[in-house]
Amino acid sequence: MKKNVGINWFNVNIKPLIENDFEIKYISEKDGDFGDLYGVQFDSEQKGGYVYFWSSGFIAFQLVDYVSEEELVEDTTEEVNSRPYDEILKQLIFNL
Repeated sequence: MKKNVGINWFNVNIKPLIENDFEIKYISEKDGDFGDLYGVQFDSEQKGGYVYFWSSGFIAFQLVDYVSEEELVEDTTEEVNSRPYDEILKQLIFNL
């Protein structure tokens, strides 16, 4: 996976949906468990979560409802393979 393909996808497909309601923070770390990490964390008064993209082709994500203290989208890590991001993140997008 190229360096910022996942982040670029996030900026085009998810950021416009959340940028007015969530505080967005970008992170990056070299040489993690699955290679280089490029991620986005987002928080509001009601909800918060993250989407992490690794250089090895893995993605991780979660969404939590802070009010009810429930996971809206379970903490998930999976290999992207040939599935498109919108399919992988469908449940997260739906629950934003």
